[in-house]
Amino acid sequence: MGKQNKKSLEIILLIISAILFILIWVNLNQPWIYSFDLLINLKVQNIQNNNLTFFMEKLSYIFEPINCIILLIIISIILWIKKFKKESIFLAFTGIVGGGLIYILKNIIMRIRPQNSIISETGFSFPSGHATIGLILFGCLIYYSIKHLKSRSLKIISVSCSVIFILLIGFSRIYFRVHWFSDVIAGFLLGVFVICLILILQRVMENYRK
Repeated sequence: MGKQNKKSLEIILLIISAILFILIWVNLNQPWIYSFDLLINLKVQNIQNNNLTFFMEKLSYIFEPINCIILLIIISIILWIKKFKKESIFLAFTGIVGGGLIYILKNIIMRIRPQNSIISETGFSFPSGHATIGLILFGCLIYYSIKHLKSRSLKIISVSCSVIFILLIGFSRIYFRVHWFSDVIAGFLLGVFVICLILILQRVMENYRK
């Protein structure tokens, strides 16, 4: 894919993710969203079991938003030391911007979490911080796997594993019933928006320096 096509794709994804996020946001109080959220919330109770709960607990702890942000910053520092300055700045900014947007949006929207959760969580519900940061972390891995890995097999393995982890992190929030389904989808959309935004800003700055 050429540079111009990549740039166009990033802009398209940025616009689509922003529009879909806003559409979910402004319709949160509509009966059709609440009914679907409630249906999913009640359905996951049927698959609840001790082994799955144990696995989801460990997954949720490992990929706590603050842990993922710290991991992104640590990786960015290592990349900076290794002279990969462009990649270092990209990772650091995606983590910081993602964390900042989660905090701001949660406190603006102030959506209440489901009342039948099976673990204790504080704060507001929309968007899901786990889903947002999980997508940012593994979305960056997908981006750099496609960009830098030479082996097609390694690319497929890296992308497949990243997608699986993104979905598992999102599902864990619904499984524990600490988030509504729409919170998780909005979190994924916000993650896509942040990655595309930082990529676009990075290219703008590079062109400005030229």
